[in-house]
Amino acid sequence: MPDTTAGARHRLTLGQIHDLPVSLDIVTAGRMLGIGRTRAYKMAAARTFPVRVIPIGRGYRVPTAELLRVLGIDLAGPADRHTDTAVGPITLKLIERSDPTSNDLT
Repeated sequence: MPDTTAGARHRLTLGQIHDLPVSLDIVTAGRMLGIGRTRAYKMAAARTFPVRVIPIGRGYRVPTAELLRVLGIDLAGPADRHTDTAVGPITLKLIERSDPTSNDLT
């Protein structure tokens, strides 16, 4: 049976975490840390938020990579396990060469 508690509705799945942008708004970052909206804004203003906060205009942004590091989430894993590397909406194909000194990409 699915978890229908209020907290479950606000949890992010691993897929959603993988698709996060480079930086997050303070509310989303707070949500990932279990911090509510009001407290997240107060902590950002007091410079006590547990991750670096970048003030932009009247709002705040949090670098996603730093937030994931604080949470102990490593989405990349060892490079030798992947043949595709996701970079935003683009997927880069890693080229495996039999001769690493060759510059021939064909």
